[in-house]
Amino acid sequence: MKTGVILNGLLNTLTILNLGQRFLRGQWADPDKRAIRRHRSEFYAKAWEGAAAQTGSTIELLGEGIFRITNGGSSFVVYQHYTPLIDAAVERLILNKVIINKFLGKMDVPIPRYIHLKDVNISAAKSFMSEIDGPLVVKPASGTAGGDGVVTNITRARGLYQAMAWSRAFCKETIIEEQIKGDNYRLLFLDGKLLDCIIRRPPTVKGDGVSSIRHLIRQENKKRIKLGSQLAQDLIYMDLDAKSTLAAQGFSLNTKPAKGQIIKVKDVINCNRGEENESPPEGPAESLLSIGRKISETIGVRLFGVDIITNDLTVDLRESGGRVIEINTPPGHYYHHMKKGEGCSVALRLLQQLLKDQTGKSQSSQPFQQTSTTGFVKPQIKS
Repeated sequence: MKTGVILNGLLNTLTILNLGQRFLRGQWADPDKRAIRRHRSEFYAKAWEGAAAQTGSTIELLGEGIFRITNGGSSFVVYQHYTPLIDAAVERLILNKVIINKFLGKMDVPIPRYIHLKDVNISAAKSFMSEIDGPLVVKPASGTAGGDGVVTNITRARGLYQAMAWSRAFCKETIIEEQIKGDNYRLLFLDGKLLDCIIRRPPTVKGDGVSSIRHLIRQENKKRIKLGSQLAQDLIYMDLDAKSTLAAQGFSLNTKPAKGQIIKVKDVINCNRGEENESPPEGPAESLLSIGRKISETIGVRLFGVDIITNDLTVDLRESGGRVIEINTPPGHYYHHMKKGEGCSVALRLLQQLLKDQTGKSQSSQPFQQTSTTGFVKPQIKS
């Protein structure tokens, strides 16, 4: 009992230190992060400009990445991946992983086994680790996106405590869940219908026979800062997930891979390259499409991404052992637009739907022109 109290106290102390680290390394103080944010804004600006041009719409920059798009009697505002298709209350609900897990459970959707800790509880965490007898994932229970605070490949008690302290620097409540084996897929839905499906491969670096993984990641990040969305939408952070992912493979940041050796550096997938996403050779099983319809109808969300891990996308999750691991809204466009091969212009598809929505409300709307679904095209932009 006394040992548990001491451990809980130490974990709380570590959480406070992590909060301090987040503050001192705040994203607004880091020029590299500022550069990546600038590249991301440029990507969305080009995406909406291209969509406006392809629909015969006029686009006006209002400031700070906010655009007004007008077509006949239709007019609305967009900002990066935010559009009128996103309901603020529904977004808030989906950000709460505890509530969403309950919804998915009621819908009979397979999800990983998990526990929800409202506060520090070392005893419950250790008990769950013993029950699962496999790698775990620790994540904030609510309020985060983009992989913030998530740590994968946890197999030891010490790593579990560290992950809990890091997660709690983002949210005081924690979810600990079993880590599912398989490929990571994003299914993008609009009004319950599939817009696109991609397989998202983890971020990697290639060894040169001389450099450490730490150095290779730094070099990769320099390329990303220079090339922006041509290469990736985010930096690779040498955080707890990177260290845990490398350790699971018998590596560390100081390991020097052989020349040409490909090293997976994180299992939090959000910071992979655009080319590390691609369309799967076969489409998802009907049962997976049904999950999208159920979510749309039950929660009332129009545009969302369903993240699935499975070894076989073409069969039911109960047959493959796969699981739904996340629901995301608003979903990012980057993975789909910049994927390997022909991209899917999410901005264009959404703009088409927005125009249809407003045409239904107002007979004064002018018909819009539909052309290609890919590529960036220079639009008419008001100064």
